[in-house]
Amino acid sequence: MNIFRWFVTFVVSIFALLFSISNLEVVGVQITPFHPGYDLPLYAVILATLSLGFFWGGVMVWFNGSQTRKDLRQAKKDVKRLEKDLDEARKLDETSNAITPVTNTPLPTLKSHK
Repeated sequence: MNIFRWFVTFVVSIFALLFSISNLEVVGVQITPFHPGYDLPLYAVILATLSLGFFWGGVMVWFNGSQTRKDLRQAKKDVKRLEKDLDEARKLDETSNAITPVTNTPLPTLKSHK
């Protein structure tokens, strides 16, 4: 899995490098109509836009996973509480010897209908 990550990172890096080399034209970027614009290379504008979109997508995934993380934290708390209860019950059982042996009582017989 780690090799796959490095391979994907390498391929994406090569793609970004080739993209940057082939898009060196300067474009004017104006963010608001009240401020003067900026002259930036085309590759910088596109890669910055893709990076911002990637970051924003990660933030949205993180926010959407908040309920799952909350449920996981609650489940961990429940497991700890139940393990504590189980340990207490085992200690109580060991100290009180509350286990009673099963007696050999005969089972009831069934009457057959003829």
